[in-house]
Amino acid sequence: MKSIKMLLLALSFLSMSALFSAGGFDKYKLAAEQGNAEAQFKLGECYDKGDGVEFDKQRAVYWY
Repeated sequence: MKSIKMLLLALSFLSMSALFSAGGFDKYKLAAEQGNAEAQFKLGECYDKGDGVEFDKQRAVYWY
C-alpha cells in the first residue's frame, strides 16, 4: 500500500513537472484556476517575479 502511494505521488510530480516545463504562465494559470495548489503557488511566483507576466504583488499574494 505504501509503495502504491509513493508511485502515485511520483507520477503526480512528474505530470506537474511536464505541465510546467511545457508552457509557463498560461499553463500555470489554467491549472491554478482549476484548483491545482502547486500551480496556484507557481502562478503566485510568476506574478511576484514578473516572470511571463507583468509584476503584480497583489495578484502574487492572491495566488500564494
